[in-house]
Amino acid sequence: MPVRRQVALSAYWFSLNFESASLLTIVIPAALDRLAFHAHTTTLAQLAVVGSLVAMVLPPMAGAISDRIHRRGGQRRSMLLWGTLVNVLGLLGMLSAGSVLSLAGGFLVAILGQNVAGAAYQAMMPDIVPKESWGLASGYMGVASLLGTIGGLAIAGIFPPAAVYCVMALVAVLGGSYSAGAARGEETLAPVPVVRAKVRDRRDFFLVFLARFFVMFGQTLLMTFILYFFQDVLHVQSPKGSTALIAGLAMLGAVLSSIVLGNFSDRSDRPGIVFLATIPMAIAAGGFGLYSNMHWIFLFAILYGVGYGAYLSVDWALALDAIPDLSNVARDLGIWGIASNLPAVLAPAAGGVLLARALTPAMGYRELFLVTGGVTLLGAIVVLFVRTARRASFADIGLRLGVSLLLFIYVRIAYRVRIEGRLPRDRGATLVVANHAHDLEGMVLPVCLQWQGRLSQPVYSAGSERLFEPGFLATRAPDFLRPVLAGVHLGKILSHLGVRPIENMPRSRPFVGLAYAVWLWHGNLQFRDVFTADTLLTLGIPGSARLRDAWRAGFLQAAQTVLPFTTLKAPYRAEVRADVRGRIEGQIDALADILDDGGTLYLTPEGRYTENGELSRLRESLVRLVPHAENVVLSALSYDPFNPGRLRLLVRLLEAGPGPDLRRKLVAARPVTVSQVVAAVLVKREGGITRDEVVQLAAELVRDLGGGVALAPEIREDPRPAVRKAIQCMLRRGILREAGGCLCVTEKRGDERFPGVTDMLSYQAAQFEETRLAGGRVPTSLA
Repeated sequence: MPVRRQVALSAYWFSLNFESASLLTIVIPAALDRLAFHAHTTTLAQLAVVGSLVAMVLPPMAGAISDRIHRRGGQRRSMLLWGTLVNVLGLLGMLSAGSVLSLAGGFLVAILGQNVAGAAYQAMMPDIVPKESWGLASGYMGVASLLGTIGGLAIAGIFPPAAVYCVMALVAVLGGSYSAGAARGEETLAPVPVVRAKVRDRRDFFLVFLARFFVMFGQTLLMTFILYFFQDVLHVQSPKGSTALIAGLAMLGAVLSSIVLGNFSDRSDRPGIVFLATIPMAIAAGGFGLYSNMHWIFLFAILYGVGYGAYLSVDWALALDAIPDLSNVARDLGIWGIASNLPAVLAPAAGGVLLARALTPAMGYRELFLVTGGVTLLGAIVVLFVRTARRASFADIGLRLGVSLLLFIYVRIAYRVRIEGRLPRDRGATLVVANHAHDLEGMVLPVCLQWQGRLSQPVYSAGSERLFEPGFLATRAPDFLRPVLAGVHLGKILSHLGVRPIENMPRSRPFVGLAYAVWLWHGNLQFRDVFTADTLLTLGIPGSARLRDAWRAGFLQAAQTVLPFTTLKAPYRAEVRADVRGRIEGQIDALADILDDGGTLYLTPEGRYTENGELSRLRESLVRLVPHAENVVLSALSYDPFNPGRLRLLVRLLEAGPGPDLRRKLVAARPVTVSQVVAAVLVKREGGITRDEVVQLAAELVRDLGGGVALAPEIREDPRPAVRKAIQCMLRRGILREAGGCLCVTEKRGDERFPGVTDMLSYQAAQFEETRLAGGRVPTSLA
């Protein structure tokens, strides 16, 4: 969004804070000095409490009305304009007030209009600003808030109250009109809000509310009584001027940090930024109480301002992240606003009690400022428990970085991987649906996707339950390493790397998996007590051996034999069956929780890799998880085994688009490789064919595919050179032989890199044909 539009949309936030900063901090206290001189502190506290009660109750009600108007096709900016008009009438009423009662009446009318306009304005912003720019918009609003506060304090500190009322009214009219004009027509283009979380996820919203309450409680204590601190303790000549100067220094320090950190928060961890921002605020507030010297106070004011600016830059965006249902955004932001207004009720009363009970004014203000620092620190602690998106610990981030580096080096040496498209860096709950053809993509793609986003928000993946059983690593290792790795259990490491188990064998399991399950429940029993005698005899495993021996090197080969549950004896068989049923439900719920928390999940819903090249049936887990995702992205991949050199993997990341048929979309989106094209030609002409004929027929196949199918880069323009190289590669590997100028397919059709595939030629041909038939309406690649 252009800077000019951001500035225009933030104009009302400037005017609102211009008024709020000067009203209770300088203008009303100064008026009460004239109208209620002997009870100015008590009257100020009472007036602040009554006004805050109105401001606390009104925004959720006005927000609910605004949401209803918006759902019916109306525009929130009309409420913004009407609220601004009422606000201006209240300010003009305060201008002519000759008593405390008339001053209070004008004040209540002003805040009535201010809160109606504010409720509509805050909800109008997410209707217009895209989610990936919420942090930047929050930063601009933070700067507008700070500049408005500085301007309001400066004007109130310099000019008499009558002039200040007029300036506030003029600023309110200009700010409201400018923002409403900038939003004209935009609200009607806003997408229908979607439910982003379940009701149980209001935990995050409550924590954001609580953290803001503590921070605003401290802020209100500080700002409400700071003028009287200068007057009653420091005895400065101009308390109003000193208040304006200190607040101005704080706001000046805040401006520099606000917009920069708001933009940064779109790519980082917002709760972490809020935590770091509130620490200097707490230190500075405590410093006011411990070092009541003007030189120190200047420094503490700047320190407080830096933290406050950082806080304001993220506060609004963090609240939007935590709102469970954006169709009620105005109502929920109104509730969130109570976290500011409730402290305005409680803090002045609490501050008044502290000051009234103190033996001397100096002791009272010292205690008040220390309490301010303490409650601000509580806000910093609370926000650490917010989980608006899945976040990794520093240990997990370090582990991922290390593993990512090792995988990167290994993959660069052993494979060639090409990924077209990317995930949005700032995304909500995202489900990445991939086809499964080899162990390689399960290792590489989640790591690659991780680097496309924030390191603190991991990309989780669903892996087979077998990964979490002892000895799995040994089955994928070279022969000389198998004895060493036979007993290695990867479960905890995989969990730290973001892999979550999913049972893909609900009716059978490798021998080692059955042994491991029973061992977890009953300990290290003998095999004869757990398995039937026929099973042990068939596998050649002695009955006297114990369950832990199943993941020792000597039993490694036999332990990978897949067996039905009936090979277990009766009591254990029933336990395993019941456990599988319950485990699958729990595992799917755990994956759904990742999406509900705004995370990214990489899923291969086939459950196991294909052995014939065609996409297998997509399992129930996909149907269960799709409703939890804001975005569904396809990761369509193909291998190119006949391409010379290292094994090549081509991946396309695409938006799934509307419609339920994810299987057809995934098939159609797979890139067609030179291996597929050559295999399709050779399978149809096994009786003998010349090289030139293969090249010609392959070129015709590619041409006939049209624009509905994605092609590997080397065959997009002219496939003939790539086809010739593929033929030469197949000759070297013995898949083809050439006699009398004709190519013939040999019996050597396997590929050691794909141990489950017996006929790689038919595999590639079947994949080509399936993709060709499904092509025609392929989603658009992600930019």
